This record gives sequence, structure tokens and C-alpha cells, in this order.
Amino acid sequence: MLNRNNNNYTQRRFHTKPFYNGRHSSSNHTHLGDKCTIDQFNNHVINSSVVNDPKWDSNLPLPNLTFRAAVIVVIIFAFICYANSIPGTFVFDDLEAVVNNKDVLPGSSWSNVFQNDFWGKKLYKKESHKSYRPLPVLTFRFNYWLSGGLNPLGFHITNVLLHMLVSAMSLPVCSILFGGVPVFECNRWSHPRASLLCSLLFAVHPVHTESVSAIVGRADLLCAVLFFSSFLLYVSSLKKEPCQEFGRVPQNSLLRSSQFIFSTAI
Repeated sequence: MLNRNNNNYTQRRFHTKPFYNGRHSSSNHTHLGDKCTIDQFNNHVINSSVVNDPKWDSNLPLPNLTFRAAVIVVIIFAFICYANSIPGTFVFDDLEAVVNNKDVLPGSSWSNVFQNDFWGKKLYKKESHKSYRPLPVLTFRFNYWLSGGLNPLGFHITNVLLHMLVSAMSLPVCSILFGGVPVFECNRWSHPRASLLCSLLFAVHPVHTESVSAIVGRADLLCAVLFFSSFLLYVSSLKKEPCQEFGRVPQNSLLRSSQFIFSTAI
């Protein structure tokens, strides 16, 4: 049983007092002394972590590409793996969510998109699934207008393009996860080989088959785009100085944009 009266438990629970006793040190780690605060401990973990050591990344059997070159490679792999879904037709849930959904047709009022569920049913009715996803339905209407009708080709192309976009966005996300926020500076590129490997696995993984090949899976693709965008904006808002990709946008604006996009993704 854990003694809640123990001083160490109180220090760990509330983080108001030093709680870590550093007894060991090496050439690769910063000695913390006898005690340190929670912030000092976190900085120690980030700065001395193995992921911050470039040696392991250089040992991976992948080329050290620039960020733009890596994006192109990931996009090509994402397209090759799911290009065979482009000639497909409407199947299974596509029939209910797109073909038989009156909200997709141009004759329906735009307000119905925000009042009905994903399947075009009134939210207050018992037969409604209560799945409120107006953004995918709006993209369905755009595909209908762009294709001049219910042409599945345009719908599938949009899904593949979205998957290519999500796969490309996974590169800076992986770079942040491997390098940490302090390493993620304006060059947007840390641990290039490991980030490229993870993004390639993400792009070609068969777990995305239903989300990409089925038109109703666009809700998952749009959610991923919005979530990655929210994450990247949030990390950018933590930087002391704004980066060139966002110009001179204030940090508060980036943070609020991240919160808004995240709420939209949900």
C-alpha cells in the first residue's frame, strides 16, 4: 500500500517541491544535483533524451533528404498505394451518405447541411445516427457541383488527394515528436530519416484502406487534416519568435486558430 502521508508522495502529486534526487551522471547527461523542480526535470529529459542524439537517426537505412524532397517522396508513395481506388464506384455506405443523401444535391437548402446528420436525417428523429459531420457533406456537394452530378471519379480523386495531404503533414508532426518542441525550429526538419520512415509507413499502411477507398471515409481524412493543422499551429504558437511560414502572426492568434481548428475536427 502506498502511504499517502509519505513526503515523496506529496511532492510527486502536487509538484510544488523538488522531487527528484539525481545520483548518477554521465558524459551524455546533465547532472541535476541533489534536487530539482518538475520543470528542470522535464528540461533534463528533453535535452538528454536518446531521441535528441542524432547518431541513431543517421544509422537508419534511408537517405538524408531535404524537407521538400521527403514530402514529394511521401506523396508519391501515398498516391501509388491508393490510386487503384480512383476508378471505383459508390459502394456500401456511400449509397446512403452520398447517393441517397438529399443534402448532397444542389436543390437542397444549405441550412439543411448544418441541421441534419451525416446521412441527411433530421437530428431530432429517432432514426438519426446523431453523427453530425457537416464539413464532409459540404465537400460532397462540392464534388457534385464540380463533376456535374454523382460521378464517383471526382469523389475518389478527392479522397486520394486528402490522403496525400495528410501523409505529407505527418512529416513535420513526426519531426516534432522525435525532436521535441525545442528542436522544432523554423526549418521544420529534425530527425529526417526517422520522420521519413514513419511518414512512409503512414502513407502506405493498409489500415487507411477504408478511409481512402470508401467515400464516406472522407470524414476521417478531413479530421486528420484538421488535427494535424491544429497541432502544428499549436507548436508554432510556443515558439519565442514567429517563423517565416506564418509571417508575423502573433502567437495568441496561432493558439486561437489551433483551438478553433481542433474544435472543428472534433
